[in-house]
Amino acid sequence: MQPQPNTINIYDAPPGASCSVVETLRGVDFALLVTEPTPFGLHDLKQMLGILSDMNIPSGVVINRDGIGDNSLEETLRKSNIPVLLRVPFDRALAENLAAGRTLIEVYPDYQDILRKVYQRITEIIGGKIK
Repeated sequence: MQPQPNTINIYDAPPGASCSVVETLRGVDFALLVTEPTPFGLHDLKQMLGILSDMNIPSGVVINRDGIGDNSLEETLRKSNIPVLLRVPFDRALAENLAAGRTLIEVYPDYQDILRKVYQRITEIIGGKIK
């Protein structure tokens, strides 16, 4: 799929830092990384931060299952100067609802405004620039 100029195009890449992930990043204005505070999440995040740095792509992070694990993830983000744009707390009921096909906003309507704020923050980071 070819991106449309001057529009927002969202690409969902697989976890990790494989060649397909790197290819997905070519030509993007911003990378929104979704991670979790687990050893695997931290490992993949560190790899991605290195790739994004090499490609000169600004980024921000969503922490999924926030509240589990230790503070290693937070320390890495702080040292890398990468903003946390959203924290989704660990919530078994949410996981069950998502597995049943419901969306985050259907389960927690307040997230609609929260996600708007994430979008606004991303546009601030990239200076309103959309390729």
